Amino acid sequence: MPGAWRPEEGEEPVEDSSRKYTVAVPAHRVDELRALLRRAGNSFDQRVMYLEVGGYAEFLEVRPEDGFLEV
Repeated sequence: MPGAWRPEEGEEPVEDSSRKYTVAVPAHRVDELRALLRRAGNSFDQRVMYLEVGGYAEFLEVRPEDGFLEV
């Protein structure tokens, strides 16, 4: 699906392709999903990951201390 990101504040957006995945998890495991998305974000050199839970959007800030996906 078409997407875009802004390299730095004030710079023009860069258009690229994004992926959208739909998963179902029990409510008590949503924090695990957040952690997984942060690790995926580090593995794919992202600054922020988008998560939508029950119709509410979240932008998950990706931090080095969140780790990486294991291979």
